[in-house]
This record gives sequence, structure tokens and C-alpha cells, in this order.
Amino acid sequence: MSRRYDSRTTIFSPEGRLYQVEYAMEAISNAGAALGILAKDGVILIAEKKITSKLLDTKAVGVRREKMYKLDDHVCCAVAGLTADANILINMCRLAAQRYLFAYQEPMPLEQLVRSVCDTKQGYTQYGGQRPFGVSLLYAGWDEHYGFQLYQSDPSGNYGGWKAVAIGAGNQAANNLLKSDYKEDLTIAEALPLIIKVLAKTMDTSLSPDKVELTTLTKDGDKVQFKIYEADEMKPLLDAANEAKAADAALATDEEQATSQVVLGGEDAAVFSVEQQSTNSWVLFTALLTGVLGLIYVVWIQPGTGLASDYVAGLEQLSNANPEVSIILILAIFALFHSGAAGLRPQGEAIIGARAYRVLFALGSLPLAIVAIVYFINHRYDGTPLWDLRDVAGVHAAVWVLNFISFYFLYPSTFNILEVAAVDKPKLHMWETGIMRITRHPQMVGQAVWCLAHTLWIGNSFMIVTSAGLMAHHLFGCWHGDRRLKAKYGDAFDAVASRTSTMPFQAIWEGRQVLPPDYYKEFLRVPYATITVLTLGAYLLHPVMQSASFYLHW
Repeated sequence: MSRRYDSRTTIFSPEGRLYQVEYAMEAISNAGAALGILAKDGVILIAEKKITSKLLDTKAVGVRREKMYKLDDHVCCAVAGLTADANILINMCRLAAQRYLFAYQEPMPLEQLVRSVCDTKQGYTQYGGQRPFGVSLLYAGWDEHYGFQLYQSDPSGNYGGWKAVAIGAGNQAANNLLKSDYKEDLTIAEALPLIIKVLAKTMDTSLSPDKVELTTLTKDGDKVQFKIYEADEMKPLLDAANEAKAADAALATDEEQATSQVVLGGEDAAVFSVEQQSTNSWVLFTALLTGVLGLIYVVWIQPGTGLASDYVAGLEQLSNANPEVSIILILAIFALFHSGAAGLRPQGEAIIGARAYRVLFALGSLPLAIVAIVYFINHRYDGTPLWDLRDVAGVHAAVWVLNFISFYFLYPSTFNILEVAAVDKPKLHMWETGIMRITRHPQMVGQAVWCLAHTLWIGNSFMIVTSAGLMAHHLFGCWHGDRRLKAKYGDAFDAVASRTSTMPFQAIWEGRQVLPPDYYKEFLRVPYATITVLTLGAYLLHPVMQSASFYLHW
């Protein structure tokens, strides 16, 4: 999709994105890292030099400093990205600062300087024939208005003030470390070991003076001091950081060997990050869900005009109004469509695309599933009574607990609900964590627990027949699901299958599944919380569901 919209910076994609700006940011993510920390008595900038060679003349103009630049007597900066682009912006900054000094006879306020350059950068994203600057800058400075300040700007023209920030390669890991280790009221002396430690942990190699540039901006009386550390000044600090990094790596290796934790071959299930969510995606999901359910009601459910009444009547005519035969026919048709469409998914997606195929799949499966649910609710007590344990003490509680547990296994679709609605591009996932550690086929296990609970409570022949039909479909689904995952993932699926099992807990007691020490955290995630809320809601809404089903007279 992006190929049609990424040739110009002035064209938005349908998702509201400017791809050329994103590509510029990606170029920065591959450049040498740069970090900044705002201390109470100054600002520290440190950066990784990518160009290192014994043949370089480090005393030549333009070579000695690759990452750090002085913009004015009170401002300096570090860059990450294309150095040639950075040179243009640095000259703009210097020119703007000197013009302001000439006009007003005082240093230019730092934020005003940053904003003036960012205005130019934004212009390069708005007019044709230009490309964004492939560089991000960290500005460190002092002015009489706000004291010491640290700003960061990116190719889009956005900028912001920071207490600590990282740009360039490994910026996400560096920012996470800064979040956890940064403290208010740090001094320059306290911040120096921290910023060097963070850079060391984000670099693939050990630190050395020829790979690092380090600058501090402080104030001595009324004069702002701009200091670039020389090799002999940096070496003791860098050596200490390298030793600490080596010690941490050794400790991590020992812990990994102690826990014998297996590297995942499948995906981490139920991961949900609020920061990565798009409001537009969830608005679209809500709109699609409302629209599809409305369409299904009008075309399929609505009494008098919906097609479902004729569908159910036709099946009852075939079964001579025998509810047990009717439910088997309903479940068989659903299973044939649901599993058949899943099996034909690769061919269907190749013809009409993943999203379109998922929409057709849902428009067929949902109406058939609704018929099965409503017919079951209306006829669950129509069979031959076999036992009645409903008045036995503890049975109601046991049935409710079993039913509650079953929903944790039944609905792993909450792991990728935006894909279920085709808002995100649907994928065939191979999950390996959370409920998957217990069983590779949680829906089959959940259906078995649900059938056990309802058979115990209802106790008649209709429930036994219904349970047999449901379990036959889900047991087939175990084989069918493994076949599809094997066809897509090959050896990776074999590795996951060797560490998991169809029978609950079998892989764990056989020692094939090694649980991590913090396994419980895999359940403390939004999708599992959603299942909890929906299960409790379904229990409380049982009377409403029954009334709605009786209203349809299926």
C-alpha cells in the first residue's frame, strides 16, 4: 500500500501518514546514538561515532568533531543521522543566533532558536521538490529565562524539552534505561556515569575514546562553559562503564543458564501496549462491529423478515422437529463452513486479499454461530432427562467456576481482535505463551470444560448430543489447526509443538515446557482482563440473553 504514497512528502497515505518523513526517522534510527541528560548544574551530551579509522586525520577541519557542534556561546548540539544534512541545519542555527545577537545585543533564547530551525524543517515536509532532513538534533543550552535546557527535534519539525533523551540507534532501549535510572536533581558528576553506562548498554561493542564524543555545558559565574572531553579524560570513565557492562552480561548469562529459559519460536500472546494503539483503529473497529451486527440483525435475525427463521424451519423439517437432530445439523453446517473456509484461507487471500477474505469469513460464520447459540438456549431442556443435580449443594458454584475457566481457554481471539475485524491485516498466528503453555489448543480445552459444566447442570440427552457435536468439531480443529500452522511455519511449528501439548499440562509434567519464573505475568495483560470482564458480564446478562432468544422462537 505504501508504494503509492511514499514518492512525495506532500501526499498523505489513507492512514494519514507521510512516508518520506517516516523514512527519514528510520534513517536516524540506523545512525550512531546520541544521548542527553539535563542536570541541575548543566547539561551532558554524549554520542557514538560511526566513522572510525586509523587513517583519519583527526586534526583536520570537519573530521575532529563528527557529532558535537557549538552553535553559540550558550548553545551546543549533538546530531544523529546524515552529517551533511546536519551541517546545513547547524549553519542555519549559527546564522539565526548571530542575527538575533546583532539585532538585540543579547543571546537568543534557546527555545526560540530551536523553533526557528524546526520551522524550516517542517517546511521541507510540506512543499514539493524537497525531502526532509535526515537528521535529528539534541540542543543543550542556557538562557536567563529558563536556565539549563535540553531539547530534541526530528525531521518532521517537531521538538520538545527533555530531562533525559536518546536518539539514533538503540534509542528505545536507551530511553527505557534512562526512564528507570534517571533521578531528579542529578549533578553533572552524578549524571556522567549514568549517561556513559546507558550508551555502553546500547552499543554492540565496548566503549573507547575513538568511538565516543562527550560534551558538558555548565556555567562558571556569568559565563557558559562548553567542554569537549579529550581521549585521556574520557578513558577512565569509559573503562569503568565497560567493566560494569561485562559484569552485567556475565550475570545475565548465569541467570539464563540457571533458568534454562527456552527462546520463543512462536509469538508472545496477549501483548497489549497502550502506546502502540491507534484511536482511529479502535473507532473503525467499533464502527465495523456496529455496522456488521446491524446488517446481520436486519438480514438474518429480525423476526418476520430475517432469513434465519426460514433456515431453522428448513432444518427442523429435515429432522422431523427433533431438537437433537436439529442441533447436530446446525453444528455440522457451522463446522463445515468455519473449518472449510479456514482451510481455504491461503487460496482465498491470494485471490481477494487478507482483509476481504476475513470479512467474508465473518459474514458467514457469525450468522451460523448466532443460530447455534439461540437454538441451544431455546431447546436446552427439550431432551430426555437423565439426572438432576441442580439442587445439590455446591453444584451451582462448581458449574459457574468451570464455566468461568472455560472462557479463558475459549477466546484467544482477543489476542488479535483488530485482525478479527480486519482493521489490521489478518495473520495466521503461532502463539506460544500464556494459555498456550498449558495447551496448544485452548479452544478445544475450553469447549470441553464448558460442555462438562453444562452437561452436569442440564443433565439431559439434548445436552449430551450438543456436547458431542461441539467436541467433534473442536477435536477436528486440533488436527486442522496443526496442519495449517505446519504448512505456514514448517520447522518453527515443530519446535513449538515439541514444547507444547494438546492435553492440558502434559508438556509441563513431561518437562518439555519450562515455565519462566515470572510466568504469571503473561496473564496480567489487557486481553485476559477483557475476557474476565466479558465473562462476568455474560453471567449477569443471562436473563437478557434468554429473553432475546425466546423472542426469536427458533
